[in-house]
Amino acid sequence: MKNSNSKKTSSIKKACDILFHPGKASEEKIKLSTAFKFYFKIAIIGFLIYTLTGTVMLHFNYKIPHFSLLFSFFPNYFFDILISGIILFFILIPIGLIIDAAIYHLFGKFLLKAWNGNYSLTLNAAVFASVPALLLSWLLLIHYIKIIGILLITIWEFVILIIALSGQQKTSRVNAFISVFASILFVILIAFLLMVLVVMAPLISHNYTSHYFI
Repeated sequence: MKNSNSKKTSSIKKACDILFHPGKASEEKIKLSTAFKFYFKIAIIGFLIYTLTGTVMLHFNYKIPHFSLLFSFFPNYFFDILISGIILFFILIPIGLIIDAAIYHLFGKFLLKAWNGNYSLTLNAAVFASVPALLLSWLLLIHYIKIIGILLITIWEFVILIIALSGQQKTSRVNAFISVFASILFVILIAFLLMVLVVMAPLISHNYTSHYFI
């Protein structure tokens, strides 16, 4: 039992160190399996805080907006919180970390030659950077500070990611910043092109059909 408690304490302590002292806390080289064990331990804590916050707010008749039309048929807002929390913490964020790390690694290692380490180190950095989102997502349930919460989580994650990438991949923080920034611009560009394609496709199809029949 003592060993189990010490492991839990060390995970919480490490999460706090990552939040407030990311330079030292994110340099440790660990196995990918260990990184994800750490992730899911902190995710459970974040999920409990998220669910508890939503439950307390509902107890005082504070209506929480639905996160998706998928949940709108539930008769009780508690199920909305519970299911959105499960999907967020245990499905969407882990999948997002894997995809994001792949993009960072593509730019950092292969395109910009900013580091030579393997993908697992980049994913470790992404896992460390997810701590603010895991522990502060409950802020998104509160209307009045929702925007502040999004900004706080985004900026905090970005700073930790740069520092963690630098520590894990043994590169400068400038190189890490350029790699991440280039990756974000790339994703924004792809999203913009897809949006343009979706908007323009019906117009192109309509013009082609009209021209064909004329």
